[in-house]
Amino acid sequence: MSVIKRLQKRRAYRHQIDGEEILIRSLLTSEFDLVMEIRDDGESLGAAIGFGLLNEDQSAAFTRNPDESVKQFGQRVLRELDLPGDTRRELSEKILSLTVSGPDVDALVKK
Repeated sequence: MSVIKRLQKRRAYRHQIDGEEILIRSLLTSEFDLVMEIRDDGESLGAAIGFGLLNEDQSAAFTRNPDESVKQFGQRVLRELDLPGDTRRELSEKILSLTVSGPDVDALVKK
């Protein structure tokens, strides 16, 4: 495995929302850039969630189709998840925070 592939390996972090534990990851730089291009649209939250939400086996919960724009991807994620607004906001904020500033080291040590 090349050094680039090893650096791109996605780490999974556990996060709790209303007592439910989920897995999320930081966005790749390319994914973050795509989300920021549509940041003024509501679909940016869906895109951030779609890129950063993981299944229990650490695979991506959502995959963007090749013919799908980032905005369409975000719309699809929001439609399929159908989350309450506060949950959607908390989840997207956690993923974007992890992307920008990394994990909370103190919280990780406690776990």
